[in-house]
Amino acid sequence: MSTTIIGIDKFYFAKMLDEQLETYDTPVYIAPVQELSIEPETDSASQYGDNRAIETASAMGSIKGTVKFTGISGENEALILGHKQQEGKLIKSAEDVAPLGAVLYRRMKADGSYRYKVLYRGRFSLPKEETTTKEDKIDFQSAEFEVNFMPRLKDSIYEFQIDNPDKDTDPWKTAFFAKVIEPSLTATPTP
Repeated sequence: MSTTIIGIDKFYFAKMLDEQLETYDTPVYIAPVQELSIEPETDSASQYGDNRAIETASAMGSIKGTVKFTGISGENEALILGHKQQEGKLIKSAEDVAPLGAVLYRRMKADGSYRYKVLYRGRFSLPKEETTTKEDKIDFQSAEFEVNFMPRLKDSIYEFQIDNPDKDTDPWKTAFFAKVIEPSLTATPTP
């Protein structure tokens, strides 16, 4: 079974409905994803005695992420950033608050099978916007967003992944994106 990752697709966001119960709305497909980078922040320290390291410990902080899309609709930008949107019009206010939510996506492995992932309790940040003029050569301009994740309040879990071992039969193909799945070592797909 291959574990080498060669691609990413199907990027979904599910708005958190209740922070205490940690319930989510139905996941929404955001846009074609080009790149995703997830980087947990950790701090390590060592205690010394007798002229050598005696103990070492690490602590995890926030989990920073960057995601790049080929483009994003105003409706989905409003969803992930808390803006107001209606019929192609988007209003951005300094008082908008991006909602907490879960991010779901899948990563393609070299053998054609997939690794499904969900990151819980994430909040997107306002993106930097850069645009260049069209010249004699096409230069595609992508939408890049930062997102910060935190562990769940009830159990400190921040990520769940499922490896589908068979590229020919994939029961998670649609079931995984139908709702935010609770992390469990006995999880099974439900239609």
